Amino acid sequence: GGGGGGGSPEQVMRARFSAYVKNLPAFVVSSTHPESTNMPQKGTLEENKAKLLKDAETTMRTVVFRSFNLSRVTGGEVSDKGAQEDAFVTYEVTYTGVGKKNSKRKQTIAERSRLRKGPGGEWHFMDAMVLNAGNGPGAGGSNAENNR
Repeated sequence: GGGGGGGSPEQVMRARFSAYVKNLPAFVVSSTHPESTNMPQKGTLEENKAKLLKDAETTMRTVVFRSFNLSRVTGGEVSDKGAQEDAFVTYEVTYTGVGKKNSKRKQTIAERSRLRKGPGGEWHFMDAMVLNAGNGPGAGGSNAENNR
């Protein structure tokens, strides 16, 4: 299938945002790391990808993403020992719900996404931490903030 397309951690996150805007759930799946917390881990990789595809389709039906503002990109270096470090992309996303009633209520969520190189050497989404105490899509995650 059409893979994650490669690119820098920033490019991968921008492309994922665009995929949500343009209703391209397959890209969300292909750019997600197989070990991501977003990737269901119960079945085979193909079954898990099918479930993630459904989840992405549901999000695209219920949320309209309006803007993506990059704050910063950190990490992603190769250490002295030659180990590839995870990269972190911090950004704000503005979104509304679907429908007359919800489309007026703009919400902004600040997140820091972690990306890891997959088996093919391309950056893939691992997980995201919500930085503001909003109630964003999929909020209610961990609020343990690591100040590095």
